[in-house]
Amino acid sequence: MYETNIWVLNLNTLESFQITDISKTSLRTVERPRWIDNNRFLFHGAYKGQREKYQLFESSISTKQIDKVFESKWNDYIPSISPDQNKIAFVSNRSKINQVWIYHVNNNTYSQITGYSIHEYINQHDYIEWQDNSTIVFTIMNNQGIQTVKQRIE
Repeated sequence: MYETNIWVLNLNTLESFQITDISKTSLRTVERPRWIDNNRFLFHGAYKGQREKYQLFESSISTKQIDKVFESKWNDYIPSISPDQNKIAFVSNRSKINQVWIYHVNNNTYSQITGYSIHEYINQHDYIEWQDNSTIVFTIMNNQGIQTVKQRIE
């Protein structure tokens, strides 16, 4: 069993410092950090004793407090927040296979925005990028290989 933490590397000084310390939590791994602003970031992680059960979390450099973004009984991966910070795109297996979902921060609702088959899937080890507040870009894998998808969010 391994444990991971998130570190920051200052590119000007080449000094690094740890910004999560899961030894003080019940988490065993923290992965795929994404900045919200200059202090706060999102990531996915898994609890000790729960294999393949990932959840979304938020933390900050200043407080180092780790908070769950929302409760979920599914695997949720690779969060990415919209530029206006009103939506979080993420990958989840809520519909039996990995699909892209949107969490609407202001009203705590969810919407599935993709509907791929088992022959096309979204890799939970990739990233979702926001082009603007209503467009995301991500990759899918199928028998033709890897394809980049641009998806509009309503």
